[in-house]
Amino acid sequence: MREREERAASRKGQKGVYYMTDRELRAYRRNCRRQRERKRRALSLAATLCLILVCAVSYHAITTSAHTDEDGMDFKYYTNITVQSGESLWDIAGDHMDEEHYESRSDYMKEVQHINHLEEGDLLRAGQHIVIPYYSEEFVQ
Repeated sequence: MREREERAASRKGQKGVYYMTDRELRAYRRNCRRQRERKRRALSLAATLCLILVCAVSYHAITTSAHTDEDGMDFKYYTNITVQSGESLWDIAGDHMDEEHYESRSDYMKEVQHINHLEEGDLLRAGQHIVIPYYSEEFVQ
């Protein structure tokens, strides 16, 4: 083991640890401690910077998803209507459907059927009460 250390030290131009004077040994140990301390500080700095970066990205993601445009915000409500004579679900969907929130009239009709527990072939009767959805920008408490 001493031979290895001596060879490594001689390549660096240093004496082996076993052949150093007390003063040289103290300086060598002090340099080793300083190098370890520098490595530790560099690692701590890198970890701190990574943590700050993760926090900044997370904060940005949270604030971005939480930000909403209140002017364009619509609230979904439900109302009860009475079916008139000769009125079909297709007619009701045409009168009350909001094109911004539904892709087609049939999507709106499917939702009305689901809300009212109606099957595909069920007919509406005059005087029947059904619940329909609608959207409004006003918030009602």
